[in-house]
Amino acid sequence: MKVTFTPASSVPLPVKVVIFLLSLSFILSFIVSPFIGMRSYWTAVNWPPTTAIVERASLPANLHSGTMRNPQTCEFSYRYSVGGQEFQSGRAGFDDDSSGTSLDPRCRVLADHGLPRVGDRITVLYPLKHPERAVYLRVFPVEEARRFRFGIIVGAVIVAIFLTLKRLELQ
Repeated sequence: MKVTFTPASSVPLPVKVVIFLLSLSFILSFIVSPFIGMRSYWTAVNWPPTTAIVERASLPANLHSGTMRNPQTCEFSYRYSVGGQEFQSGRAGFDDDSSGTSLDPRCRVLADHGLPRVGDRITVLYPLKHPERAVYLRVFPVEEARRFRFGIIVGAVIVAIFLTLKRLELQ
């Protein structure tokens, strides 16, 4: 059985554009987006603290009974003021924006580090330019790091495939 190779130059332009757009969307969702989340974690070292009062706090009875489609959620919010302006947030850690798991990442962070009670005073960190984005715990964004690592690995595979095709095209 003889295998023939069709050079990439014979692939129609729209197919190349579609492949390029799919690769770009992959890079944005699995490399750029997680990197932004991890960068927030790293810059939080310089975020000033403020005191907040817990308004709502509850975890589900069984943390592992959720599904990807209907993840377990928890109630958590706190009120704080910065520069005389009052804000409300529910961010527990830097994984709050992640999805695709059977448990809301916020619940996992709160379960691992202890859930404060309603009325408790807690210390939150906030970025100076966006005080509405306060975060309760400076916990490394594990989900973001996993997505970033996956993106780097698959991105390297995509680059290797493109380089191999280009090399075969030049022969």
